[in-house]
Amino acid sequence: GQEFPVLSERRRTRTPVRYEECEVDEPDLTFLKKPRQHCKKSAAATDNGRKRMRCGECASCNAANCGKCKFCKDMPRFGGTGTLRQPCEKRKCETLEEEKRKMAAEAAAVREVQQQVASEAREREREAREREREARAAERLAEREAKMADRMAGREARQAVREARMADQKARMADRLAEKEARHIRMLREAADSQYSSKKRVASVALDETLCDRWGELSLEPNARVEVQLTEEGLAGALFAGTALKDGATMRKKRGRHD
Repeated sequence: GQEFPVLSERRRTRTPVRYEECEVDEPDLTFLKKPRQHCKKSAAATDNGRKRMRCGECASCNAANCGKCKFCKDMPRFGGTGTLRQPCEKRKCETLEEEKRKMAAEAAAVREVQQQVASEAREREREAREREREARAAERLAEREAKMADRMAGREARQAVREARMADQKARMADRLAEKEARHIRMLREAADSQYSSKKRVASVALDETLCDRWGELSLEPNARVEVQLTEEGLAGALFAGTALKDGATMRKKRGRHD
């Protein structure tokens, strides 16, 4: 085959470094030399860190496997698969069980005390919140009552002003009505005076002095036509035509009727 020329490879130039002049931080590997810190040992643990399963002194610890419980049947020696990996139920250490019961009782007592303390704390907090709620409610009630009192005072003041205005209006209306009535009476007097000032007419019948409101004793026959001139205020100078009536209760009802 054809041969190609070999190209010269470019060599990488490296800058020499003096390692003795560079300061290199060595990694801190002291944590690898520290002993492993185990968790807090329980009451059933031994000094070597392994969990203590038996005390080796009670009858249960020295008993043999029964071969009938579910844990024995799971053991390979009894034809099991070894999945549960638990000791025989009859070989449970009585000492450890008693210690577990004591620990459970102590834990229950501690939990009860903690629950009691927590319950008391919650009760105090609830009472504090209740007092705060009552204080806020009392404050709101006081503010509401103050606003209501101010509103009622303003309403009463406006009502008093309204009543005073209405009384003033009624007084002015009464004055106008009185003035109007007086003006009307004065106009009637002026009209009567102007109408009868030129011609004087005298009544054809002399009435008694006790005559009042067109009623009295007349010396005429009943149903006689008469003319009457009264002297009452506002009616002076006016001449009225009427009919003489007989004296009696029936005729008194017709008082004031005239033609």
